[in-house]
Amino acid sequence: MIAISFIIPCFNKSREISRAIESVVCYCNCSSEVLVIDDASTDESCKEIMKCQERFPLLRVVKSNKNRGISRIRNLGIRLSQGEFLYFLDGDDAIVPGFPQELALLLTRHTLDLLSVQGRWRNSKKIRPRSIDGFLDCLELIEDGLYSVNNVVKFLETSMALGGSQLLARKSWIGRSRFAINECAFEDFGFYFKLLRADVRWLYLQRVGVVFDDQPFSASLSRSSLRWDKLKRPAAMNCCPSIKIEEHLCGVWVYNCLMRLPPRKGLLFLWKYRGDFRKGLRTRYGVPGIALWGLRLIGIRS
Repeated sequence: MIAISFIIPCFNKSREISRAIESVVCYCNCSSEVLVIDDASTDESCKEIMKCQERFPLLRVVKSNKNRGISRIRNLGIRLSQGEFLYFLDGDDAIVPGFPQELALLLTRHTLDLLSVQGRWRNSKKIRPRSIDGFLDCLELIEDGLYSVNNVVKFLETSMALGGSQLLARKSWIGRSRFAINECAFEDFGFYFKLLRADVRWLYLQRVGVVFDDQPFSASLSRSSLRWDKLKRPAAMNCCPSIKIEEHLCGVWVYNCLMRLPPRKGLLFLWKYRGDFRKGLRTRYGVPGIALWGLRLIGIRS
């Protein structure tokens, strides 16, 4: 029986996809599967994937005949996967060496529906797990470095403030839940929010398990260029478990959109989403975001 399915969607990631695949395959055994789905890439991604398949025959490769977007490809991965648990890895991210083996061992010792692990940005100097002192009251120690989440909302609020994380989910727990289609951001958060039912058995591993690409929204925005008039408010921001989480997502979304849009188009974006901008100002992204955008607007920062 396959314990874990690692699902890796790929669109125009020719420089990074080999690294992502190797980071998983090199540490997997016969109880895991690695499923790579190419979303009709127009660069050399497909060639790189096939090279990896020649080196690793157990690698499963699926090619889409047209570009479908990150959410549809992940949903396809859910349908095609054979594992009891699913782990989604973007094509430009990488698993920390030895982590797949650690996950497999953990699943043999504990019963769970969801497992959160810490992630870090590729160029971040903080390679150690973040301190959990700020939210010990929502966790219960099981063993060294492993905790049970007993307050889901507070855990989400605090873990978002600390930085990125990754989620391992039991396929039967996912059920009919799927990633929202045609989202420009936070399609993963919207998916995870659907899984937070009252009886969830959620564990937290204080361990850096994945290294993120340094370009936020790099997977979500791969389908089309970013245009202010085509943007729409991410659905995940409409179903947040708390106001604090909504404010955090608003801050991240507004900040990253302002950094990607041409400076003067940012004015139109800010006016259209001024409510989200006001909410985002209350987070750590608000003031730095508007300051950097202002510098770009007057031509000081290119």
